[in-house]
Amino acid sequence: MSTNMTGILLEITTRCVHCGDAIAINSAVNKFWCPGCKGLTRFPNELWTMLLDEISNTAGEMSRGEARSTSIDDANTGTVRISFRKTDLHCPECKEPIAFHEGEKLTCDACGTHVFTRKVPASMGKKGFNYFINEDPYQVEEEKDDTYTRHPAEISCTNCGASIEADGSKRLVNCQHCDTDMMLPDGIWYRLNPSEKIRPWYFAWRAQMDKKPDNLEFEDIYDICCDDDKILYCIGENTDGSPALWAMTADCQLKWMNLIPADKRWPDGFAHILNFGTNK
Repeated sequence: MSTNMTGILLEITTRCVHCGDAIAINSAVNKFWCPGCKGLTRFPNELWTMLLDEISNTAGEMSRGEARSTSIDDANTGTVRISFRKTDLHCPECKEPIAFHEGEKLTCDACGTHVFTRKVPASMGKKGFNYFINEDPYQVEEEKDDTYTRHPAEISCTNCGASIEADGSKRLVNCQHCDTDMMLPDGIWYRLNPSEKIRPWYFAWRAQMDKKPDNLEFEDIYDICCDDDKILYCIGENTDGSPALWAMTADCQLKWMNLIPADKRWPDGFAHILNFGTNK
């Protein structure tokens, strides 16, 4: 069964903390290797959570096709720059729309391309976000390997078992003991030649509401605005005292509501409204 998914198409970059070269953040993992000096830059879960919060809080007010950009500064990772666009899912190869079937492999019906997909890890989880789509699979696999060291890398000859030192300058290496040529495995080749190209990928989610339309309740409204379609956008307080953002029609039919736990950071630009509401 097809699932109606909304996606945020991402392009993310940062700078190597060792040499300053650009690093393409093509997947939601915690470790990235510089394509220049091969140094390690860490991207902790706390930073991913902040980034998800920033994007999801902004996505609710974006129209489909709209693009925005932002940046986040982190003491260990440096400045992370994010460009994102609200869009339907499209095949990375032929650019045709693709239908998401939850629980099945994501395949483009137009060209047959298999698109790498995985669920958002619980450590990064945010209500509404379900999947990462079209990440760099090599970056994801490298995240699982704790034995990485800077090049050169040592591999074993498939013929005689002797140790071969590879520096990443060429994919085909030769064993000096038995004169066997062998191709470097994908994982080793990626270690020695990290991606320099930005690969657009998605945070994708299935639209969900925290409350159903017939259960719309709120304690107070701090501020309200209306768009050209006469949709009311409200910021206020839920009946349990937690902050909330929601959209509803002029006759108070709920379109969506996001409840914001008290220990979560409010999106930039809303803090002054919250203070206004609580102090009036």
